[in-house]
Amino acid sequence: MRRLSVVLVATLFLGACGASSAPTDGDLVSTDSGTTQPAASFPVVSATDASAPEDFATDASAPEDFAPEDFAPEDVAPNTIVTPSADQIDIDRPVINDPGTTSLVVLTKAEICSLVAEDEPQGIWGLSTKLTLTGWTQTDSSSSCSHIFNNEPGDGGTKNVGWELSSLTRTSWPKADTDYKRTVRDTTVAALPTRIVSSEPSDLGTKDLDVYVAVNDTVSLQVTVYGDDSMFDEAKLLTQAERIIGRLPSLKLNPEPAKDAQVDNVFQLTAGQLCSLLRDSTAASLLVDGWPSGTSSYLLFEDYLSCSIGSAKLGVAVRSVEPFSIDETTKSPAKVGSRAGVWDKPSLEGGKADPGADVQFVSLLVKWREVWIEVDARLVQNTPEVERLVLDEMTHVLAQLDASVQQ
Repeated sequence: MRRLSVVLVATLFLGACGASSAPTDGDLVSTDSGTTQPAASFPVVSATDASAPEDFATDASAPEDFAPEDFAPEDVAPNTIVTPSADQIDIDRPVINDPGTTSLVVLTKAEICSLVAEDEPQGIWGLSTKLTLTGWTQTDSSSSCSHIFNNEPGDGGTKNVGWELSSLTRTSWPKADTDYKRTVRDTTVAALPTRIVSSEPSDLGTKDLDVYVAVNDTVSLQVTVYGDDSMFDEAKLLTQAERIIGRLPSLKLNPEPAKDAQVDNVFQLTAGQLCSLLRDSTAASLLVDGWPSGTSSYLLFEDYLSCSIGSAKLGVAVRSVEPFSIDETTKSPAKVGSRAGVWDKPSLEGGKADPGADVQFVSLLVKWREVWIEVDARLVQNTPEVERLVLDEMTHVLAQLDASVQQ
């Protein structure tokens, strides 16, 4: 369970590039609903077997007062696949704070990072290097912050101290594992149940040291370190955890703003505001093909935002830098109103997709002010209907951003 440390290291690089398959852009006339239903990707099998002989006779023993309603539709046509209409599909969304509410696992950078003073890890671990970077990440189940220190001559790696509040229960804490050379020891921090998890390098994992503290029945604090052997000090990690726990009672949380509340900068959008840019109706129209993409979620960094809804079928992303693409053959020019854009439609096997073929995603990318906005539909078909749904959704997203983001 090195989720936190992986995210912390990844934070260093996310500003440099973005994968086109991450959550993601004609003059356009929208319908009242703003959606167009694509054709189903699964065939509908006829209830009548065309291979049956012409002189096929029904069972003469059937009673004269036989009523078709006595039998379920599947008894009459067991191989029929009924494609649901868009209004019959429930759209799942990632867990977010409702307007006016707060949560210990949905924290801004200022909130989660305030739990550790800037010079505190340096003092606890005796580091001669000053803090060089603060990393922040928020997902639909956690918020984390890290203090990162540049390499010093002779160091084995960049030193990193991170802490995370997550919706993790004690039953989900890591357990001892001989394959991973992982050992655990249970103790307490500030009278709260605590587990120290230590791993030695193995074929399946790296050297790790983490402390898990049960803040309450549904929230855990995880404190971790990364770097050379000087960082893997159990007593120092427990000291850091104890200081964080001591500050939690005085942590001031700002209530979730209204979904249409004004923000100064696009990267100030909360998860609730970001995810509200996407419409259930568009996700439902994409899901009529019966091919979900994954689990709906969101990811927030200081210079990158993404959210997906409807079993991750529909996504939006905001990037501070233009995403990097390995295969330019999958791209083609697009137009969103007066804006130039780029379509990206890679086939399932990679490379340019044929019309009507199944694709990894249909994404549309446009530059909006000084950032790049991407809307995508995942695991769909390369059809005009899907393209129009994505284009219509991008138009909707841009209109919302114009109305709510000041600069």
